[in-house]
Amino acid sequence: MRRQHIEEDDSNEVLINSLDDIAIDGSSTFVVNHVSRYLLTNGEDAEWDGPQPVLILYTKGRKSGEFRRNPVLYFDYFDRRYIIASNGGLNCHPDWYFNLRTESQVFVRVMSEIYEASARELQSVHRDRIWNALVSIYPIFLQLQENLERRFPIIEIIQT
Repeated sequence: MRRQHIEEDDSNEVLINSLDDIAIDGSSTFVVNHVSRYLLTNGEDAEWDGPQPVLILYTKGRKSGEFRRNPVLYFDYFDRRYIIASNGGLNCHPDWYFNLRTESQVFVRVMSEIYEASARELQSVHRDRIWNALVSIYPIFLQLQENLERRFPIIEIIQT
């Protein structure tokens, strides 16, 4: 895939239209395959049998400055959108989580729509309320969380 550099002063519309030309997929084969199928089907990936719905999250790499893209479960609750940094139940946060902690401006693809957003990690009571709603629909996350030392971060995605 051809990579190109987008200057900081270019419009967001140009950036959005070229994101998939410049973005680098997450490092695992799973991520590469899932993103590829998602893009080919505009999110209607019939081969994915995990929790749904899924979006593609574009973060700016905290070290490289390059855009990275990863498939992430999203959860809409009372007209707000949330993602969970579960990392497939591993006992470490996903790389994209560290990227958005460094740079909270992200891009999001839901099906064929791409938009700019800011990411905000939920804390304390608000996080607990969303967590309870999330696990009532996706109990697998409660099972995964019980076996880990870390707590899954929940991130609100706010379209800008």
